[in-house]
Amino acid sequence: MLRPDQYVIIHKALRSALFDVAARAARTDFGSPAEAQTTLGDLDRALRLLRHHAEVEDAFLEPLVRAVAPELARSIARDHADLELRQQAVDELMARVAATPLAERAPHARALLGQVNQLVADHLRHMHREETEVTEALWAGFSDAELAAVTGRIFASIPPERTAEMMQLLLPAVNRVERAAIIAARPAAAARVD
Repeated sequence: MLRPDQYVIIHKALRSALFDVAARAARTDFGSPAEAQTTLGDLDRALRLLRHHAEVEDAFLEPLVRAVAPELARSIARDHADLELRQQAVDELMARVAATPLAERAPHARALLGQVNQLVADHLRHMHREETEVTEALWAGFSDAELAAVTGRIFASIPPERTAEMMQLLLPAVNRVERAAIIAARPAAAARVD
C-alpha cells in the first residue's frame, strides 16, 4: 500500500492544465481578438492555479521539509522563486500581446509561446523533484498519520469556490481508483463539479 503522497494527485491536475493551455496557445491565432482573449484568459487562470499551489506548498509543506531536509527545502524554495520569475515573464508577454495592435502581434505571440513552453518544462522538472526527492524526505521524517493530517489541513484551508475549481481539474486528470478515493474523501466538493 502506498503511503500518503502530498504531490502526485495535484500534480496530475496541474500537468493536465499546463499541457492543455500550452496546446491551446500553440493553436491560437493571436491576430483574432476572440481567440487571443480566450487563450490569454486561460493562461491567466493557469498562472493563478500555479501560484496558489506554490503558496499552499510554501505554507504547509515547506516547514516539514525544512525540518527533515533543510538543504532540500532551500533548493525547492529556489525552484519556486525561479518558477515565479518564469511566470512573471509569461505575465509580461501576455500584457504585451494584449496591448499590441492585432497586425503587429506575431513576434510577441511567438515569444509568449516560447515562454509558455519553457514554463511547462520547468514545472515538469520541479514537480518530478517534489514527487521523488521531497516525498522521500517526508516519508522518512513523518508518519502516515502526520502526513494525512497535513493533507486535511491543506483541504480545510481552501475556500469552497477554489475547491470546486480544483475538483474540476482533479477529477478528469486522475485514474478511476484515484477519482473514487477523491470523491469518497470529499463528496460535497465533488458534487459541486458540473
